[in-house]
Amino acid sequence: MKNKFLSLALGLGFIFVLVLLLFCGGERLSIRALWNFNDPYSIDHHLLWSLRIPRLILVFGIGGALAMLGATYQVLFHNPLAEPYLLGVSSAVTLGIVISETLLGWAALTPQAFGMGFLFALGVITILILCYYWKAIKNMERIVLFGMGVNFVFSSALFILLSYHNQSNGGGSLRWLFGNIPWLNLNQS
Repeated sequence: MKNKFLSLALGLGFIFVLVLLLFCGGERLSIRALWNFNDPYSIDHHLLWSLRIPRLILVFGIGGALAMLGATYQVLFHNPLAEPYLLGVSSAVTLGIVISETLLGWAALTPQAFGMGFLFALGVITILILCYYWKAIKNMERIVLFGMGVNFVFSSALFILLSYHNQSNGGGSLRWLFGNIPWLNLNQS
């Protein structure tokens, strides 16, 4: 009974926070905008239904997918510490995208670059799974150490590539790593 009440309270609290987040932002919205279907050309209607609700659904979906990925790694490797950052998968994706921009000339935010990042991540995951199933790493705790080593090597390669790459030509990968912050020069700031 206690667990059901706690689950219900957490679920209702989650829904309350989601609805509350719809009205947080740079532009204040009224609660009437949520139910106002009479004027679909109003700014409030456009902000809410074209921007905030789709982004909130996208963030919720991506967060759920990342949680499922982390849980899958923990179950697959029988280790509660296994997650994409510790196993080197995240640095593999980043390195793949930076290689696609610096060596192949593809822009950082294109499907080709994301595909290259996906291939690098798939390669690391395949190596980890093969090591696990072939018992190349005898102790399962060492899978995490192996992943941390992969993460270190890929992060070092990433640092070297970004150090020698001219960021004024393109530079999308560095902006992507910093959250797509636009570059400003002294005249624009």
